[in-house]
Amino acid sequence: MDYHTALVDYTNKLNSAIESIDIATIELICRDAVLLIRENEPLKSNDMDVVNQFTNSHMVAESLVKQVRDQLRLEMGRSKNARKGIKQYKGISSNG
Repeated sequence: MDYHTALVDYTNKLNSAIESIDIATIELICRDAVLLIRENEPLKSNDMDVVNQFTNSHMVAESLVKQVRDQLRLEMGRSKNARKGIKQYKGISSNG
């Protein structure tokens, strides 16, 4: 598979993973595609359209992953604070 075809394939897979919000797949695709781009440096002028398409999808993916991680951090903080609040009440054992 040549460079352009492979990068277009990664871009399509990445867009599909973004639509389904599959974070693990997004991270794998991004890692593999970035390695492919780095292996083919320096970029030529005819590579720019394909690379720009991937770059746009990659930026959307980064934003999505950041949003999901921020939401997870927020939810973990809420559950941690809730557990701390429960320990205040008499009769509640922290042994589980």
